[in-house]
Amino acid sequence: MKHNVIIALLALLLASCEKTTQDNLIPPDAARLSELQQQYADLLIASEAGWYMEYAATEENGAISIWLRFFEDGKVTMQSDLYNFTEERTSTFRVGGINHPELVFDTYSVLSVMAERMGGAFEFYLQPREDGTMALKPIVANAEHEYTLRPALPTDKELIAAKTQTSQLLSAFNENASAYFKNLILEQISAFCEIDVAAQVITFTWANDQQEVVTQAFSYTNLANGIKLAGTWRAGNVSINELHFGTATANELEVVDAGEAGSGQIAVSHVPAFPYNGAADLFIWAGSDVTVRFFAYTSDDVENHYSASLIDDYAVLKAALGAELLRVQLYNNNPAGSGSNSLQLLTRLPGSDSNVWLPYYYALEKLDESHVIVTPTGVTNTNGAPYLADALRFMENLFPPEGVTVVPYGRSGTQQRLRLVSRKDSRYHITVNVSTPSGVYID
Repeated sequence: MKHNVIIALLALLLASCEKTTQDNLIPPDAARLSELQQQYADLLIASEAGWYMEYAATEENGAISIWLRFFEDGKVTMQSDLYNFTEERTSTFRVGGINHPELVFDTYSVLSVMAERMGGAFEFYLQPREDGTMALKPIVANAEHEYTLRPALPTDKELIAAKTQTSQLLSAFNENASAYFKNLILEQISAFCEIDVAAQVITFTWANDQQEVVTQAFSYTNLANGIKLAGTWRAGNVSINELHFGTATANELEVVDAGEAGSGQIAVSHVPAFPYNGAADLFIWAGSDVTVRFFAYTSDDVENHYSASLIDDYAVLKAALGAELLRVQLYNNNPAGSGSNSLQLLTRLPGSDSNVWLPYYYALEKLDESHVIVTPTGVTNTNGAPYLADALRFMENLFPPEGVTVVPYGRSGTQQRLRLVSRKDSRYHITVNVSTPSGVYID
């Protein structure tokens, strides 16, 4: 019945004015702007079941389902499937404008958050349609796009609830993961997978047919038990538009259907889905043609270099040294050509004003393009001898017998960064800046 009332009101409004192709102009014979604004506001408020829209901030973004209920006191209650906005929240709205009625969501809401995160809008030109829906056109961002606000159906909130379950499933999987790598393992493709639930972005990193590492990020739309990419992921001869999920455990999320890529899982692992080409060679940096040593270092910014698990070991080592200064440095093939490999502790021991380097040597063995076995030898010098047991304890979790994965980790200025990730327990990893060789990058 309410739906029929809305249709009738719209018919009266549309009969009073001629159509125009200019959305920001009101025909001269139309009602006064203030009266028209009130009539449009009354239409919004009249739908006791609320309204529903699918909102994608830009063409590159996935869509968010939003249910809205407008009230006479200027308040609006909204519910969506966007992470942290899946419960009903009340904010405010107004129908204003200078040349044309505008629907403005003027306090904090899911729409203002989407504007911040995704470049969306919270101010729209408002235009009723003959079919009982409303056209919303952003005033600023993505102004060429038109969205449909329609009277809500009982199934709309059921859909939002189903999509919310997917958001919560992905969030729980991220939070409970007990390893560094999240690998998407399908019948036709394997990739490293990162999911940003708040931004609704999934990033794939994989090796192409030329064994080059490729990274591509996609915004996505939540589905019931799955996600739909805002675009097509093409990896070799395989194209993927949707991932449909099955059962989940703390470390594995079943993928029951990924189109041409088949089925499989997103699994948390201590080792990557594929090796990073050239990473091991950069770390070892050996050979007859090598003219400089490999030298990498950490700074005093502990959280920037050590994983949360390794920070505990770092604190224990620092306490054992009784030192206020402790930086880890790595020297491989030192001096260049036929040198040794060592982890050196740059520190200042109690009672001394001078820095000292405590070396703890190790052997290196390359197993694949990014898999290196680092074996501490127990050898040090006179200065390092009193702290040998403490250093070996620190190296035990970082350099297990299973080895490390050498992960390219972007750049700091002009310097390549590498992350050494334990293949026994990837919660232990260290990130270093490579000083030499300079100008050698792995993207």
